[in-house]
Amino acid sequence: MNRPRHITSLRAFWQQSSPASRLISITVGWTLLLWILKVVLQLLSAPSSWIDVQLALPGSLYTLGHRPWTLFTYMWYHNDLGHLVVNMLLLYIFGRLFLAHLTSRQFYIVYILGGVLGGFLYPLLFSILDAVGLFYIHLPLYGSSAAILSLIVAIGGYCPKEKIRFLWVGSLSLYVVALIFVVTSLLFNLNRNVGGSIAHIGGAVWGLI
Repeated sequence: MNRPRHITSLRAFWQQSSPASRLISITVGWTLLLWILKVVLQLLSAPSSWIDVQLALPGSLYTLGHRPWTLFTYMWYHNDLGHLVVNMLLLYIFGRLFLAHLTSRQFYIVYILGGVLGGFLYPLLFSILDAVGLFYIHLPLYGSSAAILSLIVAIGGYCPKEKIRFLWVGSLSLYVVALIFVVTSLLFNLNRNVGGSIAHIGGAVWGLI
């Protein structure tokens, strides 16, 4: 039985794609599908907040215990276009660098476990802060930033002296690039999202390991 041409083309595209391109396709496709679903539900005057509740990572270990799958689902779901575009661009650039030196299996291990470890530190931090009497708003966590930072730090530590060229800046060693990304991600989130900074640290630590 002959398969439809578009299915054959999609299968060929998937087989020929790099692991980074596959993750980009999954993340973008899944995020767009969820956005469309939320718009449809809103047009039908139906509640759509359950999507975020069920997929975003909560800032509480107690809530995470009731929705453990969010430790995995949060990294595939972005809540705004800018966040999605920046993360996918970084995944494409540093995914290619990573795969030029290391295997596909290592790529998936670093990416997924970096996201999971970074994600777990997020509600863990809030639970510790609550226990010592420092209360913050437990905002949900979205996106693959921790997983991508794992890749950046991993390749920066594996090939520290290899250089990458940036427009207007020139060539920088990968270890310098990794350090810049870690520091800027912490500074960018520290004032407005302490938990997000901790998630990034978790991803960076796993990448270094």
